Amino acid sequence: MLKNKIFWRIYLTTITFALIGAVTIYTHLATELGRDASSRAEQAYASELPMASLLAEAILSESITDLPSKPLLTNQKRLIILRRDGAVIHDNQAFSIDEDYLLRPEVIQAKTLDTGYAKQISPDQNQGKISLAKRIDSDGALLGYVILSGNLELENSWTDEVLDQLFLSFSATFGILAVAAYIFTYYFFQPIERATALAHRLLVDHHLDKLGKQDIAIIENSLYMMTGEIEQKVMSLDKNINLLSNLLNALKEGVIAVNAENQIVHINTAALDLFSLDRNIEGKDLSDIEPLGEINTLTKRASHSPSDASLIIEVNNRILEISATRQPEDNSVTDGFLFTLQDITERTLADNIRVEFVANASHQLKTPIASIKGIVETIIDSSQMQAEMREKFLIRVSNQADNLNNIVVKLLQLARLQRFHNFREDFVAIDLNKLMEEVISNQADIAEFHEISINLEPQCDSIHIMGEAESLHQAFNNIIENAVKYSKPSTSITINIAINADQSITTIKDQGIGIPKADHDRVFERFYRSSTITSKKPSGTGLGLSIAKAAIESHKGSIKLKSSTHHGSEFAIILPLRLDQRLPA
Repeated sequence: MLKNKIFWRIYLTTITFALIGAVTIYTHLATELGRDASSRAEQAYASELPMASLLAEAILSESITDLPSKPLLTNQKRLIILRRDGAVIHDNQAFSIDEDYLLRPEVIQAKTLDTGYAKQISPDQNQGKISLAKRIDSDGALLGYVILSGNLELENSWTDEVLDQLFLSFSATFGILAVAAYIFTYYFFQPIERATALAHRLLVDHHLDKLGKQDIAIIENSLYMMTGEIEQKVMSLDKNINLLSNLLNALKEGVIAVNAENQIVHINTAALDLFSLDRNIEGKDLSDIEPLGEINTLTKRASHSPSDASLIIEVNNRILEISATRQPEDNSVTDGFLFTLQDITERTLADNIRVEFVANASHQLKTPIASIKGIVETIIDSSQMQAEMREKFLIRVSNQADNLNNIVVKLLQLARLQRFHNFREDFVAIDLNKLMEEVISNQADIAEFHEISINLEPQCDSIHIMGEAESLHQAFNNIIENAVKYSKPSTSITINIAINADQSITTIKDQGIGIPKADHDRVFERFYRSSTITSKKPSGTGLGLSIAKAAIESHKGSIKLKSSTHHGSEFAIILPLRLDQRLPA
């Protein structure tokens, strides 16, 4: 330790600052003591100036002619009395100095301020001279001036004694401080010495020779190297955190992570969107976020369960499956949790539709099959049945077989359309006006029978799209067939074909019984039939609109419905135009 340069630098620096502080304090005290002595001397002169003023006023006003025999002033103060013209009428020290006292600064001050003051200090700061002047007036008239002057003793014995005692006290204090600073520096420097030894081991390159073999250089170089490594690690961690955050935000599934204190440490974009939350909830308690209340209950369940817990809830008309996984944390009795949120709305809906489809398909197929079976069994059991009756039964069997075949054909057609969702190479140019005329022609007889008119109103003479004529024909035919079937007699169906930028828009509007708004989202499902339709028209398979929608979507189009009960229905079919017929944007 005694050979360590850093130790002695710190120690000597401490002692130097202590010495500078002591000298500064001693000098300040000495100056203040000198000022105190000077102030007391000035006060002594100021206290005798009123007496001198009274004496001067008496002489100037000729109230007295002779001065008292006993000295009125102490400390050998000089008393000068002047007339207003500057003539000296009294000087107790009778100096033969030819001087114009009216030009002295203290007299000039007294002339305007009633009292004047002047002081001179010797170069060695030990002695000085002071002079006070006062204006003498009587009944508002100037009589003259009085000047009181003398020497100032800025040093005295008691001041020197005090300064000597202060010097001894500061010397003793400085000695004690030097010893205390040595002890303090010694114990303070021990960790630095250990850090230096560690720095020696950490330093693996040759920078030390350039910096010099000093402990501070070793520590500086080692810390510089460690700082660089730490910065690189921090940058790497930030990069990994950003990458992980981007990956979590890119997930379609929601992710929420909470710590052992039930505080949210991360929530990705999908989870925020599912619960319609702001992005500034990280750090808040999970139980304080109202939409996440059910997740908080899942935390309590998972805390008492050895395995992962799950929960299915409905939020914002979406069905979510939430799983909770424990995340162990160091030095924590309880664990944090990682919640994964999966939107299973579409899957649940698809499962429900699949189950409902099987049930509906079974029901639709069961009816003609049961009818066929019953008729056949009747024919078999009735050997004596008349030929005419047998023929009627066989006709019914044929009709039910046709009905059964119709259902199967439509199901196969629907399956075929749903396999194709993109343009195919076999698509050809189709004139939409001509296609619609063919569909109307197919429905003309049935429409005429029901006294329903079908009016086609094309915007242009020729509107071309790319597609498969057969599937599009079937789609439009199904929609118009429904319009005819469910329209009131003596009404009309209006078909309008228009162009909007790169799309064709075909609207089919009837004046039929309409479809309730509650059924709008389901009328395109397989085998689904609205309650108003089933009550009015019991026949039908419920596959027509499903086939129409599948055909339109296979051409990258869409179909929209506007309808209400007893006010008719309006279907809008939107299909992309052929490139050469698209309007400029």
